[in-house]
Amino acid sequence: MQKKKLMFCSLTVALILGMISQAFSDDVQKLGIDEALSIALQNNRQRLVSKAGIEIAEAQHKQAISAYWPQVKLEVTGTRMDQAPNFVFPSQRLPLGSQGKPFAEAIANAQLAKMGVTPDSVGLDAYNAACGSNRQSGAGPELSEDLGL
Repeated sequence: MQKKKLMFCSLTVALILGMISQAFSDDVQKLGIDEALSIALQNNRQRLVSKAGIEIAEAQHKQAISAYWPQVKLEVTGTRMDQAPNFVFPSQRLPLGSQGKPFAEAIANAQLAKMGVTPDSVGLDAYNAACGSNRQSGAGPELSEDLGL
C-alpha cells in the first residue's frame, strides 16, 4: 500500500511539473548561436564599462600630449598714483661726515629737476641762481663748478 501511495505522489508531482514547464515554454524563443552571442554582447555591462574606460584613457592621453603644445600667457599689472611719491626723511640730521655735502647737493638737484628747473629749461644763469639760493640754505652745487666752467 505504501508503494501505491509513493507511486501516486510521484506521478502527481511529475504531472504538475510537466504542466508548469508547458505553460512557460510558450514564451521561450529558440535562438541560434549567432543570435544568442549578439544578444549577450548587447546586454553585457562589462563591455560598456570597458568602452568608457577606453574613452577615459584616450582623454588622459590627449591631456598629457597637450603639455607639448605652445602655451600662451598674458599678464597685466598696473599702478595708479594720485600724487607723486614723496620720500620723507627724518627731521634729525644724518651723520654722513664728508659725504654729506654731495648727498645734499644731489637731493637739491633732484628737487629742482622735479620743479622743472634744469639748465636746459631755464638756462645756465638761472639754474646757477637757483642752485645759489639752495647753496645759501646749505645745499645745491653750482653747475659751472661741476662742468669745470
